[in-house]
Amino acid sequence: MAQILVIEAEEMVRMVVERILTHAGHEVTLASTGEDGLSQALVGGFDLVITELEMPDLTGVQVLEILRGTGHDAPVMLMAGDPAKGDAVKSQFTAFLAKPFQMADLTTTVNRILDT
Repeated sequence: MAQILVIEAEEMVRMVVERILTHAGHEVTLASTGEDGLSQALVGGFDLVITELEMPDLTGVQVLEILRGTGHDAPVMLMAGDPAKGDAVKSQFTAFLAKPFQMADLTTTVNRILDT
């Protein structure tokens, strides 16, 4: 079982991701803003951080940059609803998942990250 932080502004997506990952046996912590997620991530203890790209306060790229700048090295997966914007920055992240996604795509991507 992994400790996973999900940073997602849209409540429905947050709940679906939580349900899928919990069903897969992981412990999931949720954050609805980049700032809230960042403050939780900085405390540490997460095996994986999943963030969306565009949020009202911090972007997923900013979350990643701050985490790396403070020495946190947990893998960070990006989710983006706009594939073009996601493609532009996905190389900075451990993995990328375009929204909407299938349940199997999420679990396969998470399992691949956690197995490395």
